[in-house]
Amino acid sequence: MKVTPSHFKEALLPTLGKTNKLLHFYINEKFKLAGVDLRKEQAILLNLIHSNDGLIQNELCFFTNRDKTSLTRLIQSLEKKELILRKPLASDKRKNQVFLTEAGSILMKKIIPILKNAILELEEGITKEEKELVKRILAKMKNNISNKSNVAIPTNFE
Repeated sequence: MKVTPSHFKEALLPTLGKTNKLLHFYINEKFKLAGVDLRKEQAILLNLIHSNDGLIQNELCFFTNRDKTSLTRLIQSLEKKELILRKPLASDKRKNQVFLTEAGSILMKKIIPILKNAILELEEGITKEEKELVKRILAKMKNNISNKSNVAIPTNFE
């Protein structure tokens, strides 16, 4: 049996990583149980487009913190499901704007309650003060990343 060094046992990062992975599985399970053919990453992108219809594809790279290739694959998967649509920008045909289709809007109306319920379930038993403490700690970590690296942090990354 391998023993985890104490500096890893005391660190927040392993716990954050494991919790994030479980959250990924949890959300995907909720969608599957509701009959929604969507993955968490797709839902995040759909929600961003839903809130900012017509964003340029390169802006989506920045807001989702994804490289162009990864984002293109994600967009193509949503286009295949006819949930979003790309249109060349009128002033610059090299750039694409991304829009939610009617089917995408209908799906958003279905997944928003699923996500709201998931938040309620996951935050059950956690006080407002505890949530604020976690947010302050994560904000400090985000500031450390910003101050000690060249990682671009999107402006909406709260």
